[in-house]
Amino acid sequence: VDYRVVEGIDNDTAVNMYLNGEIHSVGLSGENVEKYGNRPDVTSAEDTVLFYIEVNQGHGEPSSNKALLANAKARKALNMAFDKEYITKTILANGSLTADYLVPEGLTSSEDFGGKDFREVAGDLFGGKDGYNKHNVEEAKKLWEEAKKETGVAKAELELLIFQGESAANIGTHLKNEWEKNLEGLTIEIKALPFSEKIARANRGEFELNFAGWGPDYPDSMTFLDLFVTGGGHNNTGYSNKEYDAIIQSAKSGDLTSPSKTKERFEALVGVEKTILGDDQVVLPLYQRAGVALRDPKIEGWKLQTFGADYIHKWTDIAE
Repeated sequence: VDYRVVEGIDNDTAVNMYLNGEIHSVGLSGENVEKYGNRPDVTSAEDTVLFYIEVNQGHGEPSSNKALLANAKARKALNMAFDKEYITKTILANGSLTADYLVPEGLTSSEDFGGKDFREVAGDLFGGKDGYNKHNVEEAKKLWEEAKKETGVAKAELELLIFQGESAANIGTHLKNEWEKNLEGLTIEIKALPFSEKIARANRGEFELNFAGWGPDYPDSMTFLDLFVTGGGHNNTGYSNKEYDAIIQSAKSGDLTSPSKTKERFEALVGVEKTILGDDQVVLPLYQRAGVALRDPKIEGWKLQTFGADYIHKWTDIAE
């Protein structure tokens, strides 16, 4: 497998590499989805990877910006102040789903709830089928002003770390425009970094807002919901909640792991998502990834996985 990584490449260039026979497969985004979407060599796939903005509320060196972001109202305002459908429908335009949730559609379901998907159960229990704190500019403005008053921070210039590449740049620009337009006193500086440097800065807490993503390691909601335990290796936000920590511990190795408590465990984890998003807005969900691509019909046995590695190439071949 020869996997090409070209920093800063735009989708038009990548598509032309495919059309010229330089590569066997290429993802489509933006206008290219409509332009090439009816070709016989097009393929599409649903995915369970979620992208979101990490919000630094206390990790690393303290600052007035982090003090503002430590206020849950400020984080909710940020989540409600931008149009997520513009990202999925216009920038990506590849079937990705608008997300105000953390646990993706199609990852896990429960026989104790009639075989319903996690998202359906979240809807039944907490009205969270599509997530929490959805787009509402007027409410965002109100919460933002309350957060500024409560923290004493009247103005903030926040740095947004993003991936390198065309789609990430377009998403970053959209966020900057929406936030600066709708939240008075807020200025956003976009910083595109190589992946390794971006990860290192996030791990050290040297950021305020960070464009990040997570793919499931196994088909259970825990693979997303335990990300933000106090001191957790993937908790770049500095978030800490003792009650949340206790439920996660019980669902991983405590009372809720009993075979007689599968329903209670599933319900508790649905409640955990409501806590870290609906109540505390630890991160700002963006979208659940999907993909449309052009692929050489000669490729056989190459299929996107719903958890674990994105692809397993053991059975992949190119027909003669």
